[in-house]
Amino acid sequence: MTSGIENATQEIDELEFNICVWQISGFGEKYAAHRARCIKGAAYSGGLILFIGLAAALYGAAMLIFGPDEIIYPVLAGPTRYQYTQIYAQHIALIGGIMFILGCLLYSRRPMSEVEFLLSKYSLIALGGQNINAVAEIRYLGGDIFDVATD
Repeated sequence: MTSGIENATQEIDELEFNICVWQISGFGEKYAAHRARCIKGAAYSGGLILFIGLAAALYGAAMLIFGPDEIIYPVLAGPTRYQYTQIYAQHIALIGGIMFILGCLLYSRRPMSEVEFLLSKYSLIALGGQNINAVAEIRYLGGDIFDVATD
């Protein structure tokens, strides 16, 4: 049984740079499989949950670290909302951390563009043996065909 991290990291195929128009066999099927696993709106909802979870986790951790050692409140009125956050700071930090993790998982299921998918799965190698992923300008032409230009 493999973990999710091992499944997410795949072996990178190396392509040799020798022409400007490339046809990468099997790219269309791999990209279609990626799109089938994606969740519509995952980038927005995952980012929002990620941000709220991070803020809650940081707030709870700050309350744990910098909060008071004891909280005094009137018995008849009960604690205020702020005092409740001081009382349950560890729960706020825990729930914020869980929301952050769930937001990261949801955000990772966002659909990537064809070029982003290509750069995440393939390494573009020039004839001299240098990696040109960072300097190449790539346009998707459709199917398995890409236009690659370097400066």
